[in-house]
Amino acid sequence: MKAFLLLNDLLDLFYPNICPACEKPMQRSEKFVCLFCELQLPKTNFISGTDNSVYKLFLGRVDINQADAWLYFVKRAWCKK
Repeated sequence: MKAFLLLNDLLDLFYPNICPACEKPMQRSEKFVCLFCELQLPKTNFISGTDNSVYKLFLGRVDINQADAWLYFVKRAWCKK
């Protein structure tokens, strides 16, 4: 286990895990975006409304009954550290 973490840290020196939103290095515990950016992502509320752009995106392309997204994401549009 320690060897794996050491190897992971060594790889991070050359290939750091970068937040796709703000392009800053992420911590080991952060998987998709950094915590700072995750807390700033606006919620969609698509599940409670009828104007669901995610559903409209897939409508007619695939056979779906419903679609939802929890958060909005636009790369580098809002997250400034």
